[in-house]
Amino acid sequence: MTQTTAVAGSMTQAREAAGPVTTRPGNMFTENISPEYHNNPETGYYIPLTTLGDPASRRLKVITIGAGMSGIMLAHNIERDCQNIEHVIYEKNSEVGGTWLQNRYPGCACDAPSASYQLNFAMSPDWPSFYSQAKPINDYLIGVVDKLDLRKYMTFNSEVIGAYFDADRGIWNLEIQQTLSDGTTKVIKDDCDLLLGAIGILDRWNLPKIPGIDKFKGRIVHSAG
Repeated sequence: MTQTTAVAGSMTQAREAAGPVTTRPGNMFTENISPEYHNNPETGYYIPLTTLGDPASRRLKVITIGAGMSGIMLAHNIERDCQNIEHVIYEKNSEVGGTWLQNRYPGCACDAPSASYQLNFAMSPDWPSFYSQAKPINDYLIGVVDKLDLRKYMTFNSEVIGAYFDADRGIWNLEIQQTLSDGTTKVIKDDCDLLLGAIGILDRWNLPKIPGIDKFKGRIVHSAG
């Protein structure tokens, strides 16, 4: 018997003498997990022993709010990196782009160089200027969505007006107001396991609180409105 065989044998005997190995979900000896680590009947706390990516696992539904730059990135990355996912993106506008679709005031542009202000999975050298304006940026985003076939995840003219977490079921319940082609609206409901907010900050505009603005008789406009 070699020294290596003797050491291995003694280690095996030591493990057997110590009894079953217990550990938390995700560690090496998951077949010997003690129930108290992942299942507490008194509190209802429960962690299912699910193998990530296993086709036999339940399908996870993800809803993203917004189809601006962040929503487009999520559409691509989830498709590329995740399995067994149903992904739905609700966008309140009629097209992708977010702030670059909505803002059209004269001179509206990005203050970051176009070479760096783009998606790292869809790099483009075709920029009209060092600091591009809103329309070329939005055209770029539309091109990315069409080239990578990401519209299949997106539902347009659909504004999420309510999101409520159901702690008992562990899901999000959503209310979505959709604007139809004739201008009328309807409210639909949907639910998901994971809710992602990609609404950004530059399209949630407010008029400035100027004293007397409520008495102004002229037309009041906002660049994002």
